[in-house]
Amino acid sequence: MYRKDPEFYARFGFPGALGAETNPLIHQRQRKELEPFFSSKGVEACYPKIWAKVDIMCQGLQQRQAAGESVELVYLFKRLTLDVIYLLAFGIDLLNTDRYGSEAAILSDVTIALGAMMFFKWVPGLSRLVFSLPLCVIRTFFGSYVKMCRHSHQLVQRNYSRTLEESGKDRCLDSTIFDSVLRSFAKTQDGSNLTRVQTGKAVDDVALSTTLVYLCKCPKEMVKLRHEVECLRETNVQDIQLATISQIPHLDAVIREANRLSSPLSTVLPREVPSTGYVIGGHFLPKGTIVGFHLDDINRNPKFFPEPNEFIPERWSGEEGKKLQRWFVPFSKCSRRCIGMDFALVEMKLVVAAIISRFEIWLDNPNVSLNSRELLVKIPGDDLRIRLREITF
Repeated sequence: MYRKDPEFYARFGFPGALGAETNPLIHQRQRKELEPFFSSKGVEACYPKIWAKVDIMCQGLQQRQAAGESVELVYLFKRLTLDVIYLLAFGIDLLNTDRYGSEAAILSDVTIALGAMMFFKWVPGLSRLVFSLPLCVIRTFFGSYVKMCRHSHQLVQRNYSRTLEESGKDRCLDSTIFDSVLRSFAKTQDGSNLTRVQTGKAVDDVALSTTLVYLCKCPKEMVKLRHEVECLRETNVQDIQLATISQIPHLDAVIREANRLSSPLSTVLPREVPSTGYVIGGHFLPKGTIVGFHLDDINRNPKFFPEPNEFIPERWSGEEGKKLQRWFVPFSKCSRRCIGMDFALVEMKLVVAAIISRFEIWLDNPNVSLNSRELLVKIPGDDLRIRLREITF
């Protein structure tokens, strides 16, 4: 087993978080606690929360159309995905989707904080120094990080207190991810160790944005997909069944192809060679050697994906498409695969189906680029804006 490189993941200051845990046994235990929420049953249980937010998003798009305004996609989908993940993790509705026209400071704080963390990636030891300093000192250079830390701490403490207050009431104590994780800290009386709980921000906002951009740039794919999802046009979002969304083949192909081309990670994933060592290309790598690869080494490898930089959803169709599944790695693979992959794919399918079945969309700037800038994750370099017109029945 190739263990995550402890030194690298320690740089980002999230000890104990599922994605940063380097001890395989601890990671296995953490993952087991969370898996029920991301299993097929778990996704089905939270599906109504997703479609409720998507319905509100579609109402907001109607308002943008009526006002003659363009829609910035990454901003739109950040609000949506952040609302959904907070509902799932804490049972809290941030109402970012409902209040599209209002400022959402947490979104800019997250983006700025990710930019600051790039310094930690390239300067070994910097994070240990920074995280050892009082927050009042860190504020000077890492103000957004301070806001995120304080917000996370307050959120954890508030939910810990709420759970204690409701523990004697008729309430399922595993109704949110936080409640489930709380059980693993049952011996903690004051909640001090609960600051280890980290909430993840879904990165599918970028994948959703690039999906719509690719569809706008490939009208034939747009027409094919709209024909496939037009059965949903007269269906209320809340009436769209999970089974229906999951069984639309070209929708699945479009989502997979967009994810392949918009893999969110901007860095290699370093691992340690195990105690037995390993031979690669005739060279023996001893125990502890750091190795790694970038996900795009597979995502854009012409050996697996002919014309790797082209948007070709059909490559995922039929028997050949089934064979390609083993090379679908935007969410990584095996025991370290993103635990929220199935959840993210369902969310993306519902969002894209809801938009394409209800609106004609086109790019505000037909020449917009999908080149990204590197933070901790990839962020589009240009504003990805669309205009839309509601399809009349």
